[in-house]
Amino acid sequence: MPSEQSYAVNVARRVKLEIDRLAKEQSKLLKDAIYVGMTLDESRKFYVRRDQITKLREELAQLQKAQ
Repeated sequence: MPSEQSYAVNVARRVKLEIDRLAKEQSKLLKDAIYVGMTLDESRKFYVRRDQITKLREELAQLQKAQ
């Protein structure tokens, strides 16, 4: 059975991957917006992703403190 520490490491790894994925989406949207603008739907999704990234970073910080 995996230890709590290895479980926390696996969770932290998944959180980091999700942050990276969301950040790449944000970056692409901003680059596209420079040239063609951003629709209201894209803007809404941008802010939802931003909030997700913030929450995931907070979760990651807590996981790292627990290690």
